[in-house]
Amino acid sequence: MEKSLTKIQENVFKFISSYINKYGNSPTYVEIGTHLGYEKPENNVNAVRKHLLALEKKGYIDKEKGTGKIKIFNKDTTEVFIKVPILGNTSAGVATQIATEDRGAGVLQLDRRIFDKFPDNKRLIALKIEGNSMNNHEIKGTRLEDGNFVIVELTDNITEGDVVLAIIDDAATIKVISKSKNKIILMPDSTDMNFFPIYLDQFADFIIQGKVIAALENPSLRDILKRR
Repeated sequence: MEKSLTKIQENVFKFISSYINKYGNSPTYVEIGTHLGYEKPENNVNAVRKHLLALEKKGYIDKEKGTGKIKIFNKDTTEVFIKVPILGNTSAGVATQIATEDRGAGVLQLDRRIFDKFPDNKRLIALKIEGNSMNNHEIKGTRLEDGNFVIVELTDNITEGDVVLAIIDDAATIKVISKSKNKIILMPDSTDMNFFPIYLDQFADFIIQGKVIAALENPSLRDILKRR
């Protein structure tokens, strides 16, 4: 793919990137037109569409079919796939040890376009879910069920309600995080009412390793053949 951009294309790309990082969703055509200084941006939709088409052809963005939502790629790369290491299992039940030393678990090949915004693949890990304490929770339509994969972004930018990867006593678990005064509460979201929150003192010996940004089904070949 061609990587060079014209000045106006680079301007549009930077605006879209900044907008998504700030607001979490892509700008409208009118907003892009306003940024470009069009006197009547609503009448210049075709001009904006032309710039977006050029960015898409050059591999900088992708437009979601049906919604028109714009996803951006890193402007320094045109690779479509990223490889995310599988570091072992994480519990959606009782906390279990994370096999961080077992890099022989393999890698997942992921299309960058499955993410809302371009992730830093150097800070992504994949884990296989064990247990059902989060099986009632969905991320973009995929449940956090036993056997499925989760993609975790290693970050300390955590907000209330995020699904986090927590390391407690050298064991890993995924739960919804909530903060209450001097406590950290790791909440299950399960169809099984026998799972209960984990309560942690804010100064307890635990680590919030990152947050789950995607969930991926992991069907067996037998399951797929049954659907035919």
